[in-house]
Amino acid sequence: MQCFERFVYVLVLVLCVSAAATPAYATDYYVSRAGGDANTGTSSASPWQSLARMSSVRLLPGDRVLLRGGDVFTGGLTFDAGDAGTAKAPVTITSYGTGRATIAAGAEAGISVYDTAGYAISNLVLVGAGGDASGIVFYSDLAADAKLSYVRIDSVDVSGFGGDGIEIGAWNHRAGFRDVRITNTSAHGNARTGIFFYAQLPGSHEQVYVGHSRAYDNPGIATAISNMGSGIILSGVNGGTVERSVAHGNGRLCTTVGGPVGIWTFDSNAVVIQHNESYGNHTASSADGGGFDLDQNVSNSVLQYNYSHDNDGAGYLLAHAPLNDTHRGNIVRYNISQNDGRKNSYAAIEVWGRTIDADVYNNTVFVSPPASGTPSAVRVWNAGISDRQVAGLRIRNNILITSGGLSLINVSATQAASTELRFEGNNYYASGSALRLVWGASTYSSVTAWRASGEEIVAGVATGFALNPQLNATGAGVRLDDADRLETVDAYRLRDGSPMIDAGIDLSAPLDISLGTSDFYGARLPNGARYDIGANERTPAGNDEVVLFTADATSIAGAWRRVADTTAARGARLVHPNAGAAKLAAALANPANYFELTFVADAGKAYRLWLRGKAGSNASSNDSVFVQFSDSVDNSGASAWRIGTTSSTTVNLEDCDGCGLSGWGWQDNGWGVDVLGPLVAFSHSGLHTIRVQTREDGVSLDQVVLSARNFLSRAPGSLKNDFTIVTPPAGTATPQEIVVYAADIRSADIHGAWGLVADATAAVGIALANPDRGAAKLLTALASPASFVDVPFNAQAGVPYQVWLRMRADRNATSNDSVYLQFSGAVDASGQPVARIATQTGAAVVLQDSSGRPIGSWGWNDAGWVGLASPFIFSQTGPQTLRIQQREDGIFIDQIVISPARYLTTAPGALTSDTTIVQR
Repeated sequence: MQCFERFVYVLVLVLCVSAAATPAYATDYYVSRAGGDANTGTSSASPWQSLARMSSVRLLPGDRVLLRGGDVFTGGLTFDAGDAGTAKAPVTITSYGTGRATIAAGAEAGISVYDTAGYAISNLVLVGAGGDASGIVFYSDLAADAKLSYVRIDSVDVSGFGGDGIEIGAWNHRAGFRDVRITNTSAHGNARTGIFFYAQLPGSHEQVYVGHSRAYDNPGIATAISNMGSGIILSGVNGGTVERSVAHGNGRLCTTVGGPVGIWTFDSNAVVIQHNESYGNHTASSADGGGFDLDQNVSNSVLQYNYSHDNDGAGYLLAHAPLNDTHRGNIVRYNISQNDGRKNSYAAIEVWGRTIDADVYNNTVFVSPPASGTPSAVRVWNAGISDRQVAGLRIRNNILITSGGLSLINVSATQAASTELRFEGNNYYASGSALRLVWGASTYSSVTAWRASGEEIVAGVATGFALNPQLNATGAGVRLDDADRLETVDAYRLRDGSPMIDAGIDLSAPLDISLGTSDFYGARLPNGARYDIGANERTPAGNDEVVLFTADATSIAGAWRRVADTTAARGARLVHPNAGAAKLAAALANPANYFELTFVADAGKAYRLWLRGKAGSNASSNDSVFVQFSDSVDNSGASAWRIGTTSSTTVNLEDCDGCGLSGWGWQDNGWGVDVLGPLVAFSHSGLHTIRVQTREDGVSLDQVVLSARNFLSRAPGSLKNDFTIVTPPAGTATPQEIVVYAADIRSADIHGAWGLVADATAAVGIALANPDRGAAKLLTALASPASFVDVPFNAQAGVPYQVWLRMRADRNATSNDSVYLQFSGAVDASGQPVARIATQTGAAVVLQDSSGRPIGSWGWNDAGWVGLASPFIFSQTGPQTLRIQQREDGIFIDQIVISPARYLTTAPGALTSDTTIVQR
């Protein structure tokens, strides 16, 4: 920076102060190709024209650099220690107007920031033309181990640079950056690396996050003396995450060993690499070209929930050449590898050199023969560094599959000699060929024979299997190119009846290993008597996707209203009209304003909650609700967000303070840009109830989605101006509450002495009556009764329903208080016919409910005596018939409720003196 210029709209101040001064005002600077460098630059009506003019200005906290969308600017932007923002008032560099601005940097860096931080860069395209420069560079060489805080890079596309796409670097002892987030960004076609963090010493950068980003086709440089051509590298990091990102097609020109890899870390501590896809990465040398890697000097780090496939090198690599103990405490779990090791005979899971106290468990691996080389499922070796042996490497509960005679394991003699290398509880399956287990100088063709080496034995008990794991479609995993869809890799799910289900050894106790909370697919752990083997903790086939329409709400209370809306799902939405009510601080145990829906979901599955809604007048004061469930649990199985309590999860349609609202939008229960909320699970499979209660009025909702797969990590539609209506999966209609009033029954379905009578105390003023003629009580139902009423309804097969009648006995006499119920297709829990029409079996509903109990006017009861009756189940989905026939005459009935959820265990009203009218 050569000078210090400061512009404030209306008043222009020229100040000569130190770089540490705090400005009185933040300034917006505009740059447009239609502008002029002699303009003020402080309004869109008077913008500058060049990036060089913009770079000549010293920036202060809160200032914004605004490049007109759609314009192409040549050269680059440069900033130094005199241009400092803060976390609360960052310097912002972004586009304005329509579309994204492009920085065509040529041989320069696109944006270079030196010895400063407090920057937010977003919504830009940066294009290079070779040379040595990188697209976006943050670099520090400050002394005293200084940490520069706050860097945000979001929604940026960086390509064509001869250096790295995005580079965060430091080189002065432990100088580094803290609180760095790179999101929704693509780095492609750059010569060296897509996204690269580096430092002089390990652990210099802190709080690093890379998410929802893509790094691809970064080829490397053939003449380079160090490795190049990786997708995403975190080095010199202490505390970092890479998630929901994709790396592919990198490294094809790299001729130097020590890389490249799709996504990896070295010289780092506490790095989590999760929920990523890395595929088709290459090498032009004899080394690497793999999917994921925890490399030298990495400790306490995790590779989990990743999908690696079709890479030249290993799918998952643990590598450490130095003769020290700084590669320890790492975990590789719940990952999938398909056809990695396409070159240089790498394994899907590879361990090279000295790694200490590492756990590799519950991964699923498939390897078929490549065009050249002999890969294996697992290789542990130390060629070239034979004095570096593993110390505490435990490989457990993995599904390992090879075809074409490839080895399932390949352990070098020096590593096999280590007493601290353990294989336990794994499944070894050679598809179409004999088993091949290479253990030092010996090759075994069975797990039984291999146990003589001491492997696959725990406390004297044989472990391990050689069985077909019965996966959905081994080898048929597809390229996704979308890390938000990893849970759709169905090829490696376990089939029903797989021998891997409940077959894993328990690693949590007494081995004291933390297994995490879910499997590759998001299913809660464990789901059964024991853990499964492989990356999938099998959940029963059932309801992965729950799609509800608020217009179908079974209960609507208080101010909520159903209104017609052509833009809403099925042409209707529920709205709590805006009355300017204050926002509630917490959910209510007994709210006045709410609605409820019933649905079918499975226990043991983690569901993501999504609501589609819009705020009245697009106001943030009209955009939030509380959500509760009848039997929800958290990941530990503890009750959470239950109806009837003040515990809830909150959905805010606006994603962050100041993010804004516009029309319909899909939102979950997370708060913050790209932040997903906590998942919800259920204590049992079957019928559940969701309650949505008012937090702020003025909000409208039309759809609710609970997703265990398709939308587990991505929204069904847009956050703003959405037009996406989610269609329920075929065959997953949610059973609904069935409410029948006596007035609804057709005269053709009423026989014998039964008839409809006027009754001001009955629902809509009509009751079904069988007059008292003093007839004797029938001891059994009749196969061909003279007096009966048939009530048609629709039910779903396999779903328990409770049947309730609201009845009144003539003169409150116990001789006038009962009927028999029969059904056309009811079965018991074992599937046997029960209470069938045209038989002499029937379920008696007796209003008195217990001996000696008085009767008083209307009351609700089911077919239980004293206690609750067993629910009825139906053998087929579709039309059913309920038959009510005489047991005693002198009885009145005004309402029939057939409930799969809301009244499954609780009566709709009181047993005596009831005034409850259930809404239809």
